[in-house]
Amino acid sequence: MTTACKKKAETVYSDCVEDKITAFKNEQYTQRIVKITRPDGNLYWFIGGAIDAGYEMVNDACELVCITDCECDGSVIICDSTHFDFPQETIWER
Repeated sequence: MTTACKKKAETVYSDCVEDKITAFKNEQYTQRIVKITRPDGNLYWFIGGAIDAGYEMVNDACELVCITDCECDGSVIICDSTHFDFPQETIWER
């Protein structure tokens, strides 16, 4: 009897998302990256561990969608809570 191992399919990201993921992994105080799958495209939520920091959420084109968990001066984009109503998957964790 022959059994074949199935290799998990590699996830393909846009070049800019791939570059952002690589850079984020090399930063200090990073925790995880969460992919949010929406009908109109994916969002990528870059969650760090630094106090008083905002966590960026970008779309497939690396456009800033919002910033979460921010103790900022109010000059940043704050997230619409409906972004979190879609399936979420941790794609990297420290």
